[in-house]
Amino acid sequence: MKKNFLLIIVCIFFIPFTGRALVTKSNDIFITDDAGVIDSDTKKYIIQYSSFLKQEKDIDYYVVTLSHLENLTLDEYTDYIYSSFHLNERGFLIVVSKSERNISIKAGKGLHHVITNELIDEYIKKYFLPYFKSDDWSRGIQNGYSAFYKKICESYHIDASEMIVDTGDTISQYQSFILVIIVWICTVFGYVYGKYYNRVFLRQESILGNHVIFGISFFVNILLLYYCIFVKELAIPIIIGFEMITFYSTMDKSHFKKKKKVKKRKKKR
Repeated sequence: MKKNFLLIIVCIFFIPFTGRALVTKSNDIFITDDAGVIDSDTKKYIIQYSSFLKQEKDIDYYVVTLSHLENLTLDEYTDYIYSSFHLNERGFLIVVSKSERNISIKAGKGLHHVITNELIDEYIKKYFLPYFKSDDWSRGIQNGYSAFYKKICESYHIDASEMIVDTGDTISQYQSFILVIIVWICTVFGYVYGKYYNRVFLRQESILGNHVIFGISFFVNILLLYYCIFVKELAIPIIIGFEMITFYSTMDKSHFKKKKKVKKRKKKR
């Protein structure tokens, strides 16, 4: 009876924990693709560069993808994998959950001086998520892997210039650039229209204020273009708001005022 009781106790306490062993090391060193989202070229890429870091600086750089989670948060699962894979103090682990469409990263104590929590959050948003949003998992993982690899190499004075890292913002850069061109055209059109209307219909020269506003608009647009290319996040709302004001300001509104005066005179009569 005592043996049966002990067996029951063991099952109660240990079976839930054995359920966590959803992922084990694959035959491919440094990469375990449980979700099946990484193509063969990316696998070779990761194995090649992780092997180099292991050989040169004894850094365990691993990538794991998960098809699903079972009653665990992604961070809890990441801690479990880091421990079960026996990564050393210079270990670096990237865990991607396909079902959660999210990513968790854990750096060992030996890399805390290089990889901070702020850097991890920044790199996830900048290098991984733009690809994950379009279900391009393999390219996103390779791109993010490369970004962290270059950062680690930089701290250890290793040349990693051959690695290409894309910010994932190429499309948004072109969109912002096109938007700036369009609003420039609108600004010029407003200025030319106001000047033309003054001369042809009102037979007056364009007001100096229009020239000043147009000059300011041109200068600010150059700054916004720079902002689009290098900062990007708030560029579009800033441009739209500024250009709506500028376009309205460059349009000559004296004829509207004249119409209002005519209406007032009619009312007096």
